Amino acid sequence: MSMDKYLVKLKRKSSEVDEAKEKEATGESSTQASASVSSAQTSADKSSQGTSVGTSVTAKGKSKKQKTSKSQTSTTSSYEEKRVRSFLPSWTKDYPWLKNDDEKRIMHCAWCREFPKLADHSSPLFKGTGPGAEKPSDYRKSGLVTHDSSANHKRVAGKKAAVDNPGKQPMDIHLQHMSTEESNRIRILMNTAHFTAKEDLAMKKFPKLCTLQEKNGLKIGDNWRNDKACRKFIDAVADESRQDIKDEINDAQFICILADGTTDRGVIEQENVYVRYADKDNTPKTTMVDCVALEKGDSDGVLKGIDKALETVGVNVDTQKEKVVACNFDGAAVNMGKHNGVAKKLKDRVGEHLVTVHCVAHNLELAILDVMRDSGMQYVEDLESTLGRV
Repeated sequence: MSMDKYLVKLKRKSSEVDEAKEKEATGESSTQASASVSSAQTSADKSSQGTSVGTSVTAKGKSKKQKTSKSQTSTTSSYEEKRVRSFLPSWTKDYPWLKNDDEKRIMHCAWCREFPKLADHSSPLFKGTGPGAEKPSDYRKSGLVTHDSSANHKRVAGKKAAVDNPGKQPMDIHLQHMSTEESNRIRILMNTAHFTAKEDLAMKKFPKLCTLQEKNGLKIGDNWRNDKACRKFIDAVADESRQDIKDEINDAQFICILADGTTDRGVIEQENVYVRYADKDNTPKTTMVDCVALEKGDSDGVLKGIDKALETVGVNVDTQKEKVVACNFDGAAVNMGKHNGVAKKLKDRVGEHLVTVHCVAHNLELAILDVMRDSGMQYVEDLESTLGRV
């Protein structure tokens, strides 16, 4: 074999060897790539499995919490339903006025029953409350807190303290040490404030009225001569006057209810409520009780307003059944309706003995309006309508 042919053959073998090596290298890299891909896929599968497992665990945790909260709620509600509330003797330490009848299972306010003229007769603790009451209810401390902070009970507590400790109240002590001259000054100031209210004068005129009193020779000093003091004097006089009226109505054997509707500047329906009664000297008296804003203008709303007004003077529904013998309203259907009027509802509540009176003044007004219309006096009606709009 010549040298040239040998070299060509040698190069061919060398190239074949190189190709074989390249093929081997290529095969190894593909194997490694497939291995890495499969490895990555395996790890991704594991990761997704872990995520799904974590999600399922979280969902199970939430489900358990929801079930736990539902079970706790149901347990609490069932506990409240089954819970038997009892009277706690420790309550009497915080509320010395509280008394409980263990046999009847009824608690009440002993102080309010001792001074019924000052008490709120509609209060559950005046009537008696508890499992054995006419309207059964649980023993609850919240009712005691509400009663203890009520205005009527505070007046009762003040009266109780004054009776149990005569002459030891702050006002009593102050009055004992007050000189005759100072007492006269206070009386003059209160009378002047009362005159201001009765004459519907502005309270800012009170200082000038005090100056006028001094010119008339009265000694009233330099204190309590402003509009703020005037308001305090009027409030004190009003409280005493209201209590006197309440006492007279409670002492009266029979009463008559009078009511008439009106509207305020905001065109809100109001009900003026009066009570007519005979005092201790058998002298007839008619007293305004209150002016109440009505929730509704129908018969139920008017009756509710009347009840609310009467309660301010101690006349609740039970007292109405005992004392009310007559009622007086205008001729509107809401008041005098045969089937559903206020008078009909009162008669159903009080009894058939209730006398219903159509207000004489309103009857006279209707008669005059008819005469004006029939006689052609239209200008008078137009004037009245114009004044009403103003």
